Formats: sequence, C-alpha cells, structure tokens
Amino acid sequence: MIFSAEFDCFVRIDPARLRTFFPVGMFPTEAGIEERMEPRPRVYKKKYTVNEVNLMAPGDILFLFTDGLGDHAADGQSYSPGRFESLVRASKHLPAREIVAAVYDDMKRFAPPTDDTSLVVIKRMR
Repeated sequence: MIFSAEFDCFVRIDPARLRTFFPVGMFPTEAGIEERMEPRPRVYKKKYTVNEVNLMAPGDILFLFTDGLGDHAADGQSYSPGRFESLVRASKHLPAREIVAAVYDDMKRFAPPTDDTSLVVIKRMR
C-alpha cells in the first residue's frame, strides 16, 4: 500500500501495474539449474522480469506487509485500512523505523496478535 503525501491517504494502485511471482527461492527454475534435485518437484517458477515503475512521489510512504497486518481484527472490526490509515496519517512525519514501531504498538493496543506480522516501510524523501 502507498500512503500519498499529496492526498494524505492510502492511494489505489492500478492492478495492471502490479505483478505477482512465486516467492524467491521457493521453487526451482525451469532453466534446469536444480536438475540434480531428487525427487523432482512438480512446480517450476517461470523466469521473471523486473520492471521499473514510478509509483511514489516525494514524501510518499510504501508499506509492504504480510497477512498478519491485513487480517488483524477485534470484535468484528478490521485494523486495516481504517485504523491503520489513521495511525499512518498521525505518524507520517516520523522516520520509517519509528513508523514501523508506531504501527506495531497500535496493533497491540487494538487487539492481541493472532498471526505473525512482518512490515517493511519505505519512505521517499525526495
């Protein structure tokens, strides 16, 4: 998710600009590098390409996270995007490291964690 400095909220990314691949290292490639493996796996990953796409403007914040954050809920209320966005709006002036800490602290106040959560915050400064 991207928090826009200009619009002061999370912005939608057109799905046509996104690509999904198997996680790195999870499956062997079709190139045959791992041909020595026994028994042979049934799934092979396709060769992937890297595309450069400008999604962020100065001041924007990129959030990469696992389902532990996306599925976090209490009493039928989801943490994301509502409360998550409010917390980001209030802490957007902080360095990325402190934003991560603020999110984790707020998640714990909202409800005890029921799943592991990984969060990466990248803040574009210029």
